[in-house]
Amino acid sequence: MSPNKFSFSRENRFHEVLLEEFLSTARKLYQAASLAKKSLNVKVIATEDIAAYNYSKITLWTDGIEDGLKSKQYYSLDNITQEVWNRAFYVQVAFHGKQGANPFMVCLSCDKNANAKQMEFYGQHLDEKTYQAITRQFQPPP
Repeated sequence: MSPNKFSFSRENRFHEVLLEEFLSTARKLYQAASLAKKSLNVKVIATEDIAAYNYSKITLWTDGIEDGLKSKQYYSLDNITQEVWNRAFYVQVAFHGKQGANPFMVCLSCDKNANAKQMEFYGQHLDEKTYQAITRQFQPPP
């Protein structure tokens, strides 16, 4: 993988990812991502109904899929509650902005329907300093 992009996951051995753990990880990830961009847009997306969750897994795009995905809910890191977390099938925090001409993005997600013990990390168009800061702190050892 090139040094400006990463994709990995971290899995809890004995318990599902808890809201507090997810938010704490998201805040630490935000701090690390802020090394590259002082101003990041933050979006928390929760898929709270099974139809939207199933539509988000489809790889062949049709007209009805866009309508099916409209029920996703958007939050900030400060207003996602335990009730939202419990109801959601999938939660993703995305930090994004521009890094030169490139779409800088760092994401943390938990697909609670597929594997509630795992958090997935993704980043693209990172400078070397940010890449190293994130992967050293969050990527599990090989």
